[in-house]
Amino acid sequence: MAFVVLSHIVPAADGPLVEIVASYTQLPVRIPVQGLQPEPNCIYMAPSKADVILERAIFGVSTPRALMDPQIVLFLSSLAEDQGENAIGIIFSGYGNDGTNGCKNIKARGGKTFAQDDASAEIDEMPRNAALAGCIDHVLSPQKIAAELSKISFVISRPDN
Repeated sequence: MAFVVLSHIVPAADGPLVEIVASYTQLPVRIPVQGLQPEPNCIYMAPSKADVILERAIFGVSTPRALMDPQIVLFLSSLAEDQGENAIGIIFSGYGNDGTNGCKNIKARGGKTFAQDDASAEIDEMPRNAALAGCIDHVLSPQKIAAELSKISFVISRPDN
């Protein structure tokens, strides 16, 4: 599976965040660009100033952000629409409820959803709000989320039409 990370950070932190994530993994860490097909076993760090979607298993990236939906909801909703039951959404530490509606869309299409547990989240608002909305399958620590993901194997599917 491919991993797409969207973060609430200031735009100047985009580059350093890619380097930080890359220092903790052997997987390649890339920034998604328009027209790129996500590859399995890669991590894609979405730029903070861009709208990123998935359509027909291809990244759509528009800069500057043009849409008013929160970036995480926008991506998760496009993922749900594109990948259906193969979509997986994970909400980690953060403020507000960004991601909740995207997880609702994933659940509505048969996908799986995870939220970080309160004990391990530095800021538990985002994962807690998603869990309280009833759209989360599993509330776990990051280590347990990783263990669950290692049990799941989906191929990125590209619709024929």
